[in-house]
Amino acid sequence: MKKRLILLLSVLLLVPSIVFAAKDIVIEINGKAIKSEQPAIIDNGRTLVPIRFISKALNYEVEWDDDDREVEIENDDAKKGEVEKVTLKIGEKRAKIEIEDGEDRYIDLEVAPAIRNDRTYVPLRFVSETFGHNVDWNNDTRTVIINTVK
Repeated sequence: MKKRLILLLSVLLLVPSIVFAAKDIVIEINGKAIKSEQPAIIDNGRTLVPIRFISKALNYEVEWDDDDREVEIENDDAKKGEVEKVTLKIGEKRAKIEIEDGEDRYIDLEVAPAIRNDRTYVPLRFVSETFGHNVDWNNDTRTVIINTVK
């Protein structure tokens, strides 16, 4: 009887922490909170967001290649030396970066893009910083803060 009571109390103590841990991640761009139809997720300590949502918010174009399961994020306003295009492949921890009038390069990622709920999720910090934006994280409020430089 005593073991059951201890087990029950342990479970009851854990339930609130599980509920509170599910608090949505807030994303701010230049001080303004933006909201996606699908929530951001945390994978291996990295925030992933639906690619169309963040690309639209940062004014980039997105192309999806269903055959290769690749997504391209393009900055049509790239100037010489700036990132023009980023290509990410679902499940791969490597991204291709194309520089306007420069050489392509490859970057290793800490977490691979993924498909969740029929949406392509990409690492938010990587995409934002690759295009030159500043990114910060407020752990107390679970907020990603992006400040654009353009």
